[in-house]
Amino acid sequence: GRATNTVGYSSPSWGGFDLKATYTLDSDENDGEDDDPWSVGASYSGLGGLYAFVSYVTTNSSGDDDATQIGAQYTIDAFEVHGIYEIDGGLITLRQYGSADPGSNGTAGSGDGADVWSIGGTWTIGNNVIGADYGQGDKTDDATVIFDDYTVWRIAAYHKFSDRTRVYAGYANADPEDADDVDLFSVGLRHNF
Repeated sequence: GRATNTVGYSSPSWGGFDLKATYTLDSDENDGEDDDPWSVGASYSGLGGLYAFVSYVTTNSSGDDDATQIGAQYTIDAFEVHGIYEIDGGLITLRQYGSADPGSNGTAGSGDGADVWSIGGTWTIGNNVIGADYGQGDKTDDATVIFDDYTVWRIAAYHKFSDRTRVYAGYANADPEDADDVDLFSVGLRHNF
């Protein structure tokens, strides 16, 4: 998506390190909130195939909903491994449950604690890429949310016919702690015009 009324900064690279930041002016003066969201992040690329990053974003509203993300990726020849950890300060709860404030609607989460992490990898074989990952998500600190702790695993592959056209297929399984498994299949073709 696009952010409106936003100012951003992207630094030059210093030995593989760079910084990025955004600041968004309040776009709704009638909602009673002085929410000027902002974010800051840093990344490093170097040491062979290493890429690592950390970022922080906040809505800067009355609830100060925020999230911190830490991740890394390492590539060696045809193999790539990656991992990410997201720390919920209310923002992940807000996105998953429609609210981070208690009592605002029947499915609202509250507080924070909906941390998410995943690890995975890919293998490139000619014009083909095969990938898999595994992750877990925590429930929020409020026990009234609909979703509980869950695990997810995925496997997918795609084949490049050209730089503009590829086909893909994938399977994902989500396993909430206190609910039935959810299975998702996807098959498709993508062409860039």
